Amino acid sequence: MPSLRQSFYLLKFLQHRDTQGPREAHESQYAASEVRRDDAFQAARFEFRQEFVEAEKSQAAGEQERGDLFERLNSDLQETFDINQHRRERSYQESDTLQESTFQRNETKREAIFQGGQSNRATMYEKEHDSHVQRSTWFRDNRSSILVQGRQTREKSCVDMEAAFLNQFTRLSKIQEDSFALKEQERDAMVATLLTELPLNPESPDKTAPEPALPEIPVPFPEPTAVASYPPAPSTYIPFPSSTPVTPSATVQAYPSVVIDRRSRSRSPRSTRRRRTPQNTYADIRHRRASRSASRVTATSPLRLSLSKPEETFTQKGSIELADPFEERFHVAQCQRSEDFTDEEERREGLFKAAEAERDLAEGGRTQTFERKGRVWQQTFQDMLDAQKSHYNEKERSRTEVHMWRDDIYRVVQQRQADGFAMLIVEVEKQAQAEDSLEDGLCAELKYRMESVCSRQIRLLQAARKDQWDHFTMAQLRRRGELGLSLPILPSMSPRSRASNLESLAYSLNSSYESPVPHALGTLLVKGATTLKPLPLPGVEIKLNKIRVEKSFQGRQKKRQILFDRAQYRREQVFEKGMEERRRVFVVNEQRRVDDFEKQQRVRRDDFAERDDQRERQFKAVQQQREALFFTAERSREAKFHDTERAQTREFSEAQRDRSTRFHAKQQEIQTSFFATERTRLEDINAWGIRLLQKMERDGKAYELEEAEREDIFRASISSVHSQSC
Repeated sequence: MPSLRQSFYLLKFLQHRDTQGPREAHESQYAASEVRRDDAFQAARFEFRQEFVEAEKSQAAGEQERGDLFERLNSDLQETFDINQHRRERSYQESDTLQESTFQRNETKREAIFQGGQSNRATMYEKEHDSHVQRSTWFRDNRSSILVQGRQTREKSCVDMEAAFLNQFTRLSKIQEDSFALKEQERDAMVATLLTELPLNPESPDKTAPEPALPEIPVPFPEPTAVASYPPAPSTYIPFPSSTPVTPSATVQAYPSVVIDRRSRSRSPRSTRRRRTPQNTYADIRHRRASRSASRVTATSPLRLSLSKPEETFTQKGSIELADPFEERFHVAQCQRSEDFTDEEERREGLFKAAEAERDLAEGGRTQTFERKGRVWQQTFQDMLDAQKSHYNEKERSRTEVHMWRDDIYRVVQQRQADGFAMLIVEVEKQAQAEDSLEDGLCAELKYRMESVCSRQIRLLQAARKDQWDHFTMAQLRRRGELGLSLPILPSMSPRSRASNLESLAYSLNSSYESPVPHALGTLLVKGATTLKPLPLPGVEIKLNKIRVEKSFQGRQKKRQILFDRAQYRREQVFEKGMEERRRVFVVNEQRRVDDFEKQQRVRRDDFAERDDQRERQFKAVQQQREALFFTAERSREAKFHDTERAQTREFSEAQRDRSTRFHAKQQEIQTSFFATERTRLEDINAWGIRLLQKMERDGKAYELEEAEREDIFRASISSVHSQSC
């Protein structure tokens, strides 16, 4: 049977479901009516905007006509200005052509003089350069003959060193072999003497007492269906409960006792092994796991969860309210539309005032435009003067650069001659360096050849010593066997390690079993769950409430529409009044603007004529000044050319003397360095051979250390024999 609280919540839920339908219908009707009102409001706003735009277009026509007249005046004045500008440019071009022809006539004479001087200087340089080349060839041939003699001398020294390496190798090899053979004979003789003088222990130390076997350690195994803990079994076999269909024989086959018998060798016959019992038995571990599983199941009982849901889902909704829920929303929408219209009307008033202010400022703007145009004309004229001045200065600079160009040609030729001489010097140096590099490479090959011979002989000595070690090792093993000595034996696993391994094995077997929650406990936890029986439907009172709500809603809908229509009419009246006031203000201001425009047009024509006369006078004065500057500059260029030509002749003669001095100094330096290097190479070859001989001698002394080490090993084994005999 359902409880009283459950029935109460179900009744409230059904009432909430029945009243939900009308509320959604009212919401839909209100939204549709609000959309229609908003569409009507937007349509009226669009008509207001269209009417305002048409009025603005008609008022802008007068200002457009004044702008066209102003542009026509500017066009006429611009044409006059362009004609005068072209006339002034032609006058400048005629003057510039006359100046250029005068300059070219004088420049042709100067160029002929310059080319003659360049030809004479080039001839003198070629003769000097050929003399230096011939002198360099003579020095190179002289060095080549001396280099051939030096190579032969160094080759002979290398052959002598190789013979010395062979002699030293033969001597060291004989010393090592003879010494090792003698030592081995002495050691064998000493062992033979010990075998005859010292009796050995009849018990061989290699035979160690066997290690006692480990006792069998019982390993308990789990019961698959256990929940609570059980005490640990005292024997090696744990029987299964009676409920498990497993026979004892099958149990023994599936879970045999773990018996580990590890034996190791030890020198002491009295060594024993102790057994370690695991600290945590399997039954203790099973008991702790079962306790934790039961506590988790009890904490998350499904019955507790199922009974808590209805109280969280069904909440009391309260009685049905008859108040209008859309009144506040309608009021907000009306206020928003009124605010939008007011804002738009204010924007229209602002646009009209801005347009009027713009038309009032248009004449001032045209005045500023004309002034800017006048400044542009003046700037264009000034740019023409600046361009002509810049062109004249550029031409003068290019005329001066002809002189600089000739000086650059002279400098380039001088630099080319200096580079040619520098290349000759570099070639001489590179030739000398190549000769040195070649000889250094040949010397390096000789050194490498000597070092290879020495290294090969050292490796042979080392290989011989290694063979001696191998022979000594085998002989030492033989001698230890004859003396009854044994090699060290690796230690076996300790008792503690074996016990730890048994512990790990027992725990791994125990951890493979889990304690499932008993099925009966899960069944018990979900008992008591129930369902609710259906309740009777609510009465007629709910239908009456729906009718009252519908009538109230429709009445308020009509009231809201009436209020909207009245507000729309008031907005239309406000718009018409504003449009009429704006038309009256426009007519008064337009007449004033026409009068001001005609007056300003006359002033602009007079101002242009006066300024153009000033520009003409300024242009003529500048032309006369440029002509005077040209002739002064031409006389200066002629004088400067002759002074430069004389200075270049003196500079070339000094450069020729300097190159000759540097050439002979470089040749002398190369010859001095060449003879010193040749002497050093022969000394270096001899010193290198001596160092290799010393290296081989040091490596041969390593035999003495190895022999001492072998003697120590042998002496240690002899000492062991003496200690055992004692």
